[in-house]
Amino acid sequence: MREIKHGPAGHVRMTPAGGTQKAGAAFQSQSLRGALAKVCGVPRTRIERLASEATGVTPDTALRLSKAFGTTAALWLNLQNAFDVQIAERKIGKELKNIEPVIGHAA
Repeated sequence: MREIKHGPAGHVRMTPAGGTQKAGAAFQSQSLRGALAKVCGVPRTRIERLASEATGVTPDTALRLSKAFGTTAALWLNLQNAFDVQIAERKIGKELKNIEPVIGHAA
């Protein structure tokens, strides 16, 4: 199971498990970031920004990472989306409590 942790820039940080252990090592190792960038065909700075949590996972990056690590793009995007929802809930949680369901109520 993957644990989603909150990064300082508001983006996803993963604790790798299972098939993404290689990904975790690549993001943590300064020397592997350049190699990962080369394999993915992106600037080294893109991988560094992901690793430092300065940017989130985009569809383009998700596709590239999925090929590099033998996962799916959905895995990377789902992790990012789950984190984004958690952040939104923190920001508007009090407002959400005041919203009444419309299903079952007369319009």
